[in-house]
Amino acid sequence: CNQLLSSVILLIACWTFLYYNLNILKLLRYKDENVRMQKLTDGLTSNAVYRFNVNLSRDSILSSSLYGTFDDCESYSEAVTRVVLRYANPKDADKIKETLNKYNLILQYEKGTKKIEFEARIKGKNGKYVWYHINVVLTCEERSTDIYAYFYATDIQERMSEKESLSKAATTDGLTGLLNKVTTL
Repeated sequence: CNQLLSSVILLIACWTFLYYNLNILKLLRYKDENVRMQKLTDGLTSNAVYRFNVNLSRDSILSSSLYGTFDDCESYSEAVTRVVLRYANPKDADKIKETLNKYNLILQYEKGTKKIEFEARIKGKNGKYVWYHINVVLTCEERSTDIYAYFYATDIQERMSEKESLSKAATTDGLTGLLNKVTTL
């Protein structure tokens, strides 16, 4: 009975391994890097508000969920400059510019970093700044040695607002609205 159970578990493990590897092989058959990158990352970020694929080695944008925003950008570097100048909160602009810099990302990949995460405020459609948790996944195309970055951002405005209100409640007196003793010491 135990031998049968072990055989069934081994069979399921082998089938699962083959199934996932066959799907990866199917994806690798795509000659167009845009399609391949999109297929590989679609399931990864179902809750992402924004997605962005880039070939860092060629300084080119492969795809973006920000329709029309970067259509006239000649390069990824130009798109980063646009984000910093037009959409980033001035308090976060330097952090965004430094973190998303093409050369910095390539250096991080060469040092072994595969994922970078940070939080920043970006101007939304209504003109108000919204907090986002930004993930940058770095990878390399083996056949061409090009380095790619896949960006996705999730809205964390609610969490940050709650954090701010808790911080305010912890540092101010509820009745007077003045700073409490602990904060002033």
